Amino acid sequence: SRYLKKVLGIMPEDARLVLNGFFEKYEIDNIKMILSSKVAGQGKEKIAPLILETGLLSKAIHSKMLDAKDLKEAMAPLEGTPYSSVIEKSSPSTARQITGILMALDAYYFDKIRQIASNFPREEKIILEMLKSQIDSRNISAILRSKKEGIQEEKISQMMIWSGNISKEKLRQAIAAKDVEGAAKVFESDFGLSKPIEIYRKTGSLIPIEVE
Repeated sequence: SRYLKKVLGIMPEDARLVLNGFFEKYEIDNIKMILSSKVAGQGKEKIAPLILETGLLSKAIHSKMLDAKDLKEAMAPLEGTPYSSVIEKSSPSTARQITGILMALDAYYFDKIRQIASNFPREEKIILEMLKSQIDSRNISAILRSKKEGIQEEKISQMMIWSGNISKEKLRQAIAAKDVEGAAKVFESDFGLSKPIEIYRKTGSLIPIEVE
């Protein structure tokens, strides 16, 4: 949090708005973490120390979200922010649809970075290459988590952002896989996932795959 404030403080005013757009990723990560914790039944004491203050949302909003009893109550403090309408479009009617909420928030961020990149022709290629890598990571994670949650193929396809480096054909192949392990094997050689897949087979945890 101190680092973000320091960087913003020394930036020219016109660049500060752009940098805020990039830093919004951390605020979206805060929201995703809090909402996921409500579905997982984790207490406030575990999540509160992990919140990164960005200045985009107030501490009061974070506090209300952390104090909420469930997913629906945790989303209420976001009313009036851009994130509220993004979440509403994902139609979250049950806790099972948390994956859809997380993916919708990611899609919002990626669209915003594309808009920022278009205003900087000289740096656009570099920004978009970075963005494509983030999209790849996010798509793989979405497929694997959806497989674990038993979400249907059609619904998983709707969550995809098709503009990353990974081909549509390979993404569709993973979506059509029978289970998590089958989907992960589609990306095994490209991302060196042999050991993480072995760990998943033993523990059922997707974390090693996502870290890799």
